[in-house]
Amino acid sequence: MPEELRRPEPTSMSRSQLGGLITISIPRREESREQSRHAARGGARSVAPGTGRKPSLTPAEQILVTIVYLRKHSLQELGALPGARS
Repeated sequence: MPEELRRPEPTSMSRSQLGGLITISIPRREESREQSRHAARGGARSVAPGTGRKPSLTPAEQILVTIVYLRKHSLQELGALPGARS
């Protein structure tokens, strides 16, 4: 994970909070992803896990990017509300 994203400023979370969230989220995310893929396939895998295109970001980086995006996007949405001050 890039060092500049490990600082608390982009996420408003401490390193321990972010690490805890990532530790809890990765297994749940993988399980949910496999369940949805199983349903889309209509059955069991035809190839072994780990084959195919590799993701650009690690699961931890994907979670971090999501947190930063949601934090920044929600602030923009709040700023667009009537009566919001800048």
